[in-house]
Amino acid sequence: MILACPVAGAFEGTCLIEVGGTTYLDGACDIEMEADGSFSVGVGDESRAKYFAYVDLAPGAGGAAGYWNGPDGESHAHYGLGMLSRRGGCWENDAARVCAWR
Repeated sequence: MILACPVAGAFEGTCLIEVGGTTYLDGACDIEMEADGSFSVGVGDESRAKYFAYVDLAPGAGGAAGYWNGPDGESHAHYGLGMLSRRGGCWENDAARVCAWR
């Protein structure tokens, strides 16, 4: 489930989406940061990427829930990536990694 939070800022940066050992996005993309620290990559109003992902912080769970739009680049991020842990500019688990850098 994607919860709406007030947007804290949107900017262009460098992004990475890897799922199941395959890289789907690696390069310049739009990043939207939410006030609570959650963020999305590849979903800008002006230049949406074929692949995009959301990382939603899960207060009290010690991590974040990840979602993306799947290997076919569908219009909604309804594929779950599971719970992710932060490592530098990335949130990851054994199956997926979503990164965002300014």
